[in-house]
Amino acid sequence: MHPLKRQFEPVLLDRYPPKDATEDLSKRGKFPDYVPMFAFPNDIQIVSSDDRPRSTWHGFTMTSEDNSKLYGLTIIIWTALSASAAEGVERKCEQWRQSHMSNEERELAASLGVRLAGERSHLSHLLTKLPTIPSGSPARDRLEDEISTVEEKITLMTDMLRPLRHGAASKIEGLTAGESGLWVPRAYGILGRDAANINFWKEWLKAIVVPMTDGGILRVPLVPLGLGGGSPRAICRQSLHRGLQPLGI
Repeated sequence: MHPLKRQFEPVLLDRYPPKDATEDLSKRGKFPDYVPMFAFPNDIQIVSSDDRPRSTWHGFTMTSEDNSKLYGLTIIIWTALSASAAEGVERKCEQWRQSHMSNEERELAASLGVRLAGERSHLSHLLTKLPTIPSGSPARDRLEDEISTVEEKITLMTDMLRPLRHGAASKIEGLTAGESGLWVPRAYGILGRDAANINFWKEWLKAIVVPMTDGGILRVPLVPLGLGGGSPRAICRQSLHRGLQPLGI
């Protein structure tokens, strides 16, 4: 099995209230088992992608032994695998390539990766020249034609590389976002008894998690909290604890 097709069982990293908290236990009830299973019903996989995978939402319902229900809302975000962990994964991928791909396939994948990185670098260079050339001039027209040609090459090579991507390095210089091109999912969620509050939970969770992840949620901008000094992560950790009590969950 290719290392990137391996599935991992999710585990709970943190919770609030913490496990040893006894205050308001009768009101809140016992923290349910199997929350990670509901947050990641299909387990966890490391994903190789040039861009950060899209963040997603999903909801779920948990039924306890007394038939009471808890409603959950979860946001899944993707974080870049650390350099040391990515090195280990890439080593496993290279072992797989040596065992399952022909020399020709490996060479083609590596060659496309190198050429693609070169074209991306060339495109960046051309784009930096655009502001220096007057619009409507012959030189500007030639430059725009050259940019279009390079963009077409990049599209073509990207399409050619896609079916062989498992045979190329995870990170392609000039094309891959993040340190390694390898991404792992992380879930943040809320549990509560009143399903009518789910839309409110979603907005509240987004307001908390976006700054806490330093803008790590794709296509959602980092918004200053106006809470004074300190890092967004530390500030939001405090805000998370303050906010859960008024939510009554």
